[in-house]
Amino acid sequence: IDIWFERHTQGLSDQQKADLLSYVRDAGKGFIAGHAATVAYFEWPEFIDMIGGFMESEYPVQEMALTMEDPNFPGADAFPQSFTYNDQFPVLRAPFSSDDVHVIMRLDASRLTPEQLARRPDGDMPVVWAKEYGAGRVYNTSIGHREQVWDDPAFRAMTRAGILWAMGV
Repeated sequence: IDIWFERHTQGLSDQQKADLLSYVRDAGKGFIAGHAATVAYFEWPEFIDMIGGFMESEYPVQEMALTMEDPNFPGADAFPQSFTYNDQFPVLRAPFSSDDVHVIMRLDASRLTPEQLARRPDGDMPVVWAKEYGAGRVYNTSIGHREQVWDDPAFRAMTRAGILWAMGV
């Protein structure tokens, strides 16, 4: 998926970019953003606004503590309130703020080491979120780097429900 996304999105014309934004924002369609989306189009601010943030850096694959911010979001009940997960996790570039998105799941900043927290001292580190974009909906899961994540039935259930939410189903 990451390779496909990079190959098929870097060459969009200005008209195609405008069409994509309009498709979501004006026509009320859904957009599903995956792991690589938060590093795509760093020179296209409207895309970053649509998906909710841009990745500044990432924690390498490791076990980290997560917390479920909204267990009532479709599919989020597949996970416990607090748990650990082994994946690659993003750190979003400031001025990202969770106030601009609906955070579903985040890194548990209270369980980060001082070195880990130094990357984002305010501890604002969502990993799954949803966002209304005009009349449309965006679902973004920035985790999913490892195949084992996709093998997890809880992750698949949450992602499926998030995709259906973005589609308005």
